[in-house]
Amino acid sequence: MMATDLVHALLRNDLISGQLRCGTNVQNCGFDLYYRHYVKVTPYHQEKIMRAVITLLSVLLVSALLFACDEDVAITIDAASLYAEYDANLIAAEEKFQGRTVIVTGIVTEIGEIFNQPYVTLTDGDVGWWGAVDCYFDKSTRSQITQLTKDQEITLKGRVSDYLISVEVRGCSVVD
Repeated sequence: MMATDLVHALLRNDLISGQLRCGTNVQNCGFDLYYRHYVKVTPYHQEKIMRAVITLLSVLLVSALLFACDEDVAITIDAASLYAEYDANLIAAEEKFQGRTVIVTGIVTEIGEIFNQPYVTLTDGDVGWWGAVDCYFDKSTRSQITQLTKDQEITLKGRVSDYLISVEVRGCSVVD
């Protein structure tokens, strides 16, 4: 809703209730208003308009602050510790990590693709499927995988998605 629409709505309500006086010109209120006739804006209406504008600006400010605070701080952890937390207590680990951004460091033990989605498996260096963190890359970050090799220590950033056999981290990208 634009400010002029808000002003028109306020004036329309007052025209209907008979509280607004119609005149031949518009008093200086910052807007050129036209609603069937030129409207003479009284101090009462100027105050009402200013309150509406201040309320609108307050709502916009609060919305901007909430949006800015929405981004969570990334949790830095190594792959073995992330898996160990899920292995020790699944419920507590889900509360702590599920949907949160993590920066995870580990040794690349597998580079592959499943259902046309590239992934890298990170562990503490032990070869095996247990104790692993699978980091899935989007198509936009797919090219980063071509620079990786097995047994390389890397740091990735992504959002913890799920835990099945391993911890799944989605939307990964390589951290420099």
